[in-house]
Amino acid sequence: MNHNINNILIIHTHGGLGDLLLSTPVFHSLKAEFPHAKITAMVKKSFVDVVSGNPKIDNIIPIPPDMCEGFKRFGEQRKMILEGKYDMAIVLWSTAREAYLTYLSGIPIRVGQAGRLLYSFMFTHKVTRRSDKGDEESHWVENQLDFVRSPGIEPRDKSIFFHIPEKAKEFIDKLLKEEGVKEDDFLIGFHSTKGLAVDGKRWPVKKFASFARGLAERFDAKVVFTGSPSEKDLVEEIRSHVPAPSLSVAGRTDIKQMGALIKRCRLFVCPDSGPMHIAAALKTPVVGIYGLKEDYPKRWAPYDCEHEIVRLDKIPCSQKCIKADCPRFSCYEAIPDDMVIDSAVKLMNRIGK
Repeated sequence: MNHNINNILIIHTHGGLGDLLLSTPVFHSLKAEFPHAKITAMVKKSFVDVVSGNPKIDNIIPIPPDMCEGFKRFGEQRKMILEGKYDMAIVLWSTAREAYLTYLSGIPIRVGQAGRLLYSFMFTHKVTRRSDKGDEESHWVENQLDFVRSPGIEPRDKSIFFHIPEKAKEFIDKLLKEEGVKEDDFLIGFHSTKGLAVDGKRWPVKKFASFARGLAERFDAKVVFTGSPSEKDLVEEIRSHVPAPSLSVAGRTDIKQMGALIKRCRLFVCPDSGPMHIAAALKTPVVGIYGLKEDYPKRWAPYDCEHEIVRLDKIPCSQKCIKADCPRFSCYEAIPDDMVIDSAVKLMNRIGK
């Protein structure tokens, strides 16, 4: 590999919070290979805080929503790329837009996804995702690191990283104090949603409430519910069925503040979601609930942290998994409460907490 690389652009403008966080080993491995190169992350504006504060990333370019789909404001984004004078571009979630952007910007080394008839030919290095070949075993981190391996670089730093600024810690300390949480309280973080556009009529509200209630009783703990502003009402509905001491910060924290809260927790319990991967990055023990057929627990497991996986041997659904359009989420309803609670006990016993 030619080491005369001074400017590297990594584009990740699609996918969710967890996708981006699990891509941080790409930045870390490139910085290890090219320590003097300037590494720029081009990411969705709403996810800038996922990577901000990362010492391996020198510059972040936020991309607004209307630059992420189709070809709107294409010339404006291409100008941003041309100004960077990049020697290498890695597109971690390829679409035709990113392929044309890197190609028409004349970047010498362009790494992107293979198998796309209309645009893969524009990449100088083409990556066939393991998941595209039916691989459900490899972790998503390894899927992403194949984009580093493609031009001949062996990854040397596979760690994921999430930075918590001091002001976020102070915000959470103050919030918890106002809510009556003491330093020695056993605090369980509970993310009871999955980022889907669902309401209490379709989401298994009472089942998730039952999980939270059982955990609170077993550990004599206070449960803190997390969630986005759009999930606030759903979280409150779930919480209304939990008689144990609890509080909700849904809609009250930004990404960094949520990280600071998760760091304060002794345990974090949730379906496969972005907050779960934040917890893993912060080394907070995680119980991950993988109810849906398409959750792929090995691919999306909490990475490099103490964790337990809750997964039924047989998912009680005969239909194709349609996630956001599912009318009943019987997969979650079928998970016994004891399965979640026993996993949490096993995890806490193993780590001696």
